[in-house]
Amino acid sequence: MQQAFATAVDGQVFAQPLVVHDTLLVVTETDHVYGLDPATGAVRWSRDVGSPWPSRDCEDMQPTIGITGAPVVDPSTNTAYFFAKTTGGTNGLYQAHALDLATGAERPGFPVTIQGNAANDPKLGFDASAQLQRPALLLLDGVVYAGFGGICDIGDYHGWIVGVSTAGKITTLWTDTPDGVGGGIWQAGGGLSSDGPGQILVSSGNGPNPKVQASLDSTRNFGESATRLTVQPDGTLRPTDFFSPWDADGLSIADFDLGSSAVTILPGETFGTSGVPHVGVIGSKQGYLYFLDLDRLGGRGKDDDAVLARIGTDGGVFGHAGAWPGDGGYVYVVSGDQLRAYHSGLDGGQPTLSPAGVTASGDLGYGSSSPVVTPSRRANGRAIRWVLRTAHPHDSNGQTSGDATRPHRGRAHVRHPHPG
Repeated sequence: MQQAFATAVDGQVFAQPLVVHDTLLVVTETDHVYGLDPATGAVRWSRDVGSPWPSRDCEDMQPTIGITGAPVVDPSTNTAYFFAKTTGGTNGLYQAHALDLATGAERPGFPVTIQGNAANDPKLGFDASAQLQRPALLLLDGVVYAGFGGICDIGDYHGWIVGVSTAGKITTLWTDTPDGVGGGIWQAGGGLSSDGPGQILVSSGNGPNPKVQASLDSTRNFGESATRLTVQPDGTLRPTDFFSPWDADGLSIADFDLGSSAVTILPGETFGTSGVPHVGVIGSKQGYLYFLDLDRLGGRGKDDDAVLARIGTDGGVFGHAGAWPGDGGYVYVVSGDQLRAYHSGLDGGQPTLSPAGVTASGDLGYGSSSPVVTPSRRANGRAIRWVLRTAHPHDSNGQTSGDATRPHRGRAHVRHPHPG
C-alpha cells in the first residue's frame, strides 16, 4: 500500500471518514468538520460547529468529546448528517447537523438540539451530559437515527435511539432502559442496521434486561439485547422482536456486553435457506458469535439460546463482522488479537457457521478495526480482507493496558492499495 496524503486536522478522528461525490468528509472530537479532496487531501472547506465537551473523568476519550459517531450522507441531496456534543446550556448539548457536502454550509432547519422525553417513558428526559453518540448513523425513510450510550459508563446514562427528520424535526426518542440505567448503545462504533422499510436492528450493553422466557408484550427493558424496532405511523419506535443471551444477568455484572458489536445482516441467498431466508450475526465481549434468524430473534431462554448457532471465538469481539458471499459464504471477525473466518453451512437443514481459519499472527490488538471485505482485482470470485491494526495489548475483558487515548492533534491519513 502507498500513502496518498496526510492532512492535519484539529482534533482526534474517531468517526469513519466518508467519500461521497468526490468529497472526503472528516469530523473530529473538537467539533471540526472538513471537506477534503480525496485524491490530494487538500482542504476545500472547513467548519467549526461548536465548543466541544470536556471529557473530564473519562480516560477513554481525552481531552474533549465532539463528533464521535460516523456521519451519514444522503447522496440524492449531497447532505451530510452528524451529531455534535458541545458545551452550552445547563448540561451541555447534543445537536444534529446537516451540511451541504460541497460547501459545508448548514442546511435550513438545522442544527437541531436533542431534547425531550422518551416516548416509551414520558417521565425520562434526555440528558446530554451523561450521553455519548458512538454508533454510525442510519438514514431510513427520510429520518436520521442515532444511537447513544454512556461516557465511560459514568453517571445515570441510558441507551437511546433518537430520530431527526431531514426537514429538521425530532421524530422520536426511545430508551432501552426506562426502569433503570445503562443499556448503552455503542456497538464499538458500528452503525444501526436496517433490513427493510421501517425496520431497525440495534444492540445494547449492560443494564436492565428482558426476564427469562418473558413475552415481548411484558418486556420494557432491553439491556444486553439485540432488538428489532419498528417505526410506527406517528414516527415512534416499538420493539417487535429481541434476543437476549440466557446468561444476560451474569454478562451485565461482569461487563461482558453483547453490545460491543453491531448486528451484521448477511446476504440471505448465500447464508440463509428457504426456511430461514434472513440471517445475521452479532458478537460479544464475552467471546461468542450469535448467528441469528432475523425473522425470529429468539427472546431469552432459560438455560440455552434460541439462535441458529452460538460459536466461541477465543476472545472478545469489539466490532461488527465482515462478510464475503463468494466461495460458499464466509464471515470474518477480529477476536483474541487475530482475524477469524467462519464458513456458511447446514446443521440438520438449518443454516449455521463453522470455524474455517485464523491468521497465524496475533498482532491485532484492542482497538483494531472491524474487517472489511472487497473483491480482488487479481482474480474473479476472490476477496481481500482489510483490517486497520493497532498494537495495544489488553486483558481478557478487552481493557487497554497502555495509554491509547493520549491527546494530540489529528492527521487524516489515506492509504491506497496498489492496482490489482
